[in-house]
Amino acid sequence: KTIASYGHTEGGALAFDNGTQEYIVEQSYGYTESINIKGANHLVCTTWDNFASPLIRYDTNDLIDCSMYENHILRKFSMAENGGRNGQFIRDKNGNDLSVTALIFGRHHKLFEYCSQIQLAQNEWGKATVLYVPLAESVLEPHILFDSEGIDIDFTFIELSAPIRTSSGKTLLLVDYKL
Repeated sequence: KTIASYGHTEGGALAFDNGTQEYIVEQSYGYTESINIKGANHLVCTTWDNFASPLIRYDTNDLIDCSMYENHILRKFSMAENGGRNGQFIRDKNGNDLSVTALIFGRHHKLFEYCSQIQLAQNEWGKATVLYVPLAESVLEPHILFDSEGIDIDFTFIELSAPIRTSSGKTLLLVDYKL
């Protein structure tokens, strides 16, 4: 079970995955829609309650398959195959791109049960670092709690006390981190 949140600072989109890999949209958080851009469905959201910057329209750059509309309102979606965040990829040992969004939210990592944040960094093809922020005490054996089955990447794990943030305070999935 995961919660996908987009534009956390702006209050853009919130969707829940109850283990089916279909995200149920919470439209009261922000207005979420699927917009076809150059032949691909992009997850786009508009803020409701951001008084500092009201009505920001935000293209998450996640590519989705529209699962269900109800009265012309998006209720459910799933990530498009090899979709996920456009441009946010890590590469396996063979140079194949793997969507960071699909890797983090397209699998059900038990690590989420023990962490408030998971981020990825990659400095070399075929190797990646999972940066995680535990909810309480240190997480024992995070490599067992992270589903990397079938992925041709060697993962290392580093515990952080807080997520890496951009200068504006955002927490990205793919970050620049040097060991």
